[in-house]
Amino acid sequence: MGNCFYKNNHSRRRPVCGRSSDVRGGLPPCFFSGQEQQQQQQQQFAQGRDLSMLLRAQEATMMLRNQGDTHQLTGGAGFSHSPGENMSFAKNIFNSVNNNNNMPTNSKLPFNATNNNTDRNLSHRNICIALYDYEDRTPEDLKFQKGEHLEIIDDTQGDWWLAESKATGLKGYIPSNYVAPLRSIEAEPWYFGKLRRVDADKKLMMPENEDGAFIIRDSENKDPNQTNIFSLSLKDNNVVKHYRIRQLDEGGFFITRKTTFPTIQELVEHYSRDADGLCINLRKPCVRFDKPDTKDLSYKTKDEWEIDRASLTFGEKLGSGQFGQVYEGRWNLNTPVAIKMLKEGSMDPKDFLAEAQVMKGLDHENLIKLFAVCTREEPILIVTELMRNGCLLDYLQTKQGKQLSIRMLVNMAEQIAKGMAYLERMKYVHRDLAARNILVGERNLVKIADFGLARLIKENEYEARMGTRFPIKWTAPEAASLSNG
Repeated sequence: MGNCFYKNNHSRRRPVCGRSSDVRGGLPPCFFSGQEQQQQQQQQFAQGRDLSMLLRAQEATMMLRNQGDTHQLTGGAGFSHSPGENMSFAKNIFNSVNNNNNMPTNSKLPFNATNNNTDRNLSHRNICIALYDYEDRTPEDLKFQKGEHLEIIDDTQGDWWLAESKATGLKGYIPSNYVAPLRSIEAEPWYFGKLRRVDADKKLMMPENEDGAFIIRDSENKDPNQTNIFSLSLKDNNVVKHYRIRQLDEGGFFITRKTTFPTIQELVEHYSRDADGLCINLRKPCVRFDKPDTKDLSYKTKDEWEIDRASLTFGEKLGSGQFGQVYEGRWNLNTPVAIKMLKEGSMDPKDFLAEAQVMKGLDHENLIKLFAVCTREEPILIVTELMRNGCLLDYLQTKQGKQLSIRMLVNMAEQIAKGMAYLERMKYVHRDLAARNILVGERNLVKIADFGLARLIKENEYEARMGTRFPIKWTAPEAASLSNG
């Protein structure tokens, strides 16, 4: 098959040219002749294309490069027909590979499933593994259990993908952040992705984690000239220690050069058996406390988020404030939510819908997620994620809140600052930041709520309650200057 770019080295197959830029494999520079094509293919396959597709594309490229030749390529990559048929097949493969450069940036899978049957047939089977249990919320959803294998049929619908369960044969939509490609590093329980060192410390120092608990995470050092791409965070004797995992030019990984491994998984297996220079051997992955939040209530509400208020069930009243009352509730009887009932006549529904459209586009771990609204009749209802410990103002006065350490209080303040910094980057002004508008969840997670509502409330309502047009005690100067905007 032309110049072989793999050689046998102690029964281990490794690329002999190029530099692997990812744990799932890289593309050798000799693969394509043009620099631009080479960069495109390196990016594509660095995201997880399997070896068989790579080999097929290589032969397709070689065939297209030698269109005048009449010989038939062999080598087990799928070319076994006449030269004319082979040429057509090669073009299909080459186009399939190149067309996938338009992969959505928010897709975490190394493939871009489409409705093009040709592309799907040429690609490998898109199998994922479930990282968490998921209960179906609508008839369009697919229920699955942790560890279940799912075939992705269409991953072009943003945060909700169409999938088929290999266990039940049923099809439906699933949240994309609940699955990972099979046998990928994302599927490993110890891999936490883009996690800061300080956040790794916080997770590992939770009392549920014993000595030997560990995390593999992306390195914070993004300098392309550096070879370390992962970091190991390891708890020992109530202290978290950090090690850099570096990458060899030929694709292996190591913490110390005397011991190298072809994959991160094999590195973890080795140090689980023997500390071999680490402070302690790897024992258990860091405990994952919560399932990730879904971006929307369901696939159907990701764009059409005006919902029928009959789908909401009201529960316990959680509190009341300037804008109305807040209740714990359920959507479709199965999904816990918070329901904010706005005071009748407090704001114009059209203005609220326009503002809510912007609010729904904001996405940060320290901002309350807006799921849906009911605006067709009074009172207006806002459906958001549920934070069970209520507002920060009340929480700090509880027994649990009074026992918070200075370190934890500073951490909560940091979370608020991160959320506000995100709003600033998005050029969005809160106008009413106060402890009553900060909500507290499990393990002292805090999120900012009611961003944007202060601007919409009718002036006479706001004036009667506050005695002025805005709460001057805690309002930032820029919010005051924009109060009539």
